[in-house]
Amino acid sequence: IWNALTDNFGNVMPVDWKTSYTRSLHLPSLNLVQQPVDSVNLDLSDDEELREQMDLHSIIVSCVRGMSVCELESLLDEVEKKIREFSEELIDQLALRDELDFEKEYLTTVIPYEKRSGGPSVEDLQILTKILHAMKDDSDKVPSLLTDYILK
Repeated sequence: IWNALTDNFGNVMPVDWKTSYTRSLHLPSLNLVQQPVDSVNLDLSDDEELREQMDLHSIIVSCVRGMSVCELESLLDEVEKKIREFSEELIDQLALRDELDFEKEYLTTVIPYEKRSGGPSVEDLQILTKILHAMKDDSDKVPSLLTDYILK
């Protein structure tokens, strides 16, 4: 806030209220008694204890220890079910990615055509038409049709 207020006045440093003259005049009227500040002792064992308490593994273990065998088996079935669902989803997503990669390669495929005198033959036009219709219909036969045409 200070910077927003003082930007138009050049480089004015913010006021340090703890050491300001105004504060020293107000303190006696407020009857505030300043208590000496003790140095804060950082106890690293408390931090370690808190870290252990917040450790996810220990939280789970403490919850699992209180469960019956039936509850544990139910939980295991639930976890296995979720693993299967996520694995199936992963496989579907990987298959989709592979399919999209294949389509990217497929869309950039160039049908070779050699310019001859007199244009393409009727047979070539029929094969090219068949390939283009298969591409339009998104047929699985397109790779084999292209391969046959190229090797011909």
